Parts: sequence; structure tokens; C-alpha cells
Amino acid sequence: MTNRKLQNKEKKKMREEKILFALSKLDCLKRSQLQMILGIPDVRMMNKILYRMSRYLHHVYLDEYVYYLNKKGRELVGAEREFKKNSRIEHHLMRNDIYIFYHYPKD
Repeated sequence: MTNRKLQNKEKKKMREEKILFALSKLDCLKRSQLQMILGIPDVRMMNKILYRMSRYLHHVYLDEYVYYLNKKGRELVGAEREFKKNSRIEHHLMRNDIYIFYHYPKD
């Protein structure tokens, strides 16, 4: 493999890890929230990334798709808490908007 291909592969892996850990920490995220966290302005590119990660993610549709970790994704990042889709999803998403607005505070 060429050096450039290795760099691209490494970049993709780091991006996927960042998505998995963000979902582990925040329980669920909309596609647009993931775009803000990763700094990816293109919707098509973000959808492509999430499609490639579908073996680690579940999704549900509200105004847009909301993603959360499935069993394989939780095992990969070592998350113990399972996210249950229920009526509190909108609360989680609003909380995540505030978290993103304040640039990902520690607590």
C-alpha cells in the first residue's frame, strides 16, 4: 500500500473511533450533531461514513436519523450502558445540542 492509502485508512479509523466514543458518552446523536462534532460539512459524506459503520450502530428516524450503539458497537468501545429508544430521545438530543454548543465540556 502506498503511504497516502495508509494515511486515508488511518484517518477513517480515527474518525470511526471518534463517532463510537461520542455515541458511548452521549447515548444517541443525530447525523447533524455528529457532523458538528467531526467538522464534516457534507451531508452525503457523513451518510456514507455512517453507512460504513452500520454494523456497530442502530438508528431510528425522528426529524432525521438518530444513531446509537448496538451490542457490537458497545463491546468495541467497552460501553456497559445500553441505550433504550423511548420517549426520552428528544430530551437526550436537546441535551446533546447544549453539550455541543458549549464545545464539549468535561462534565
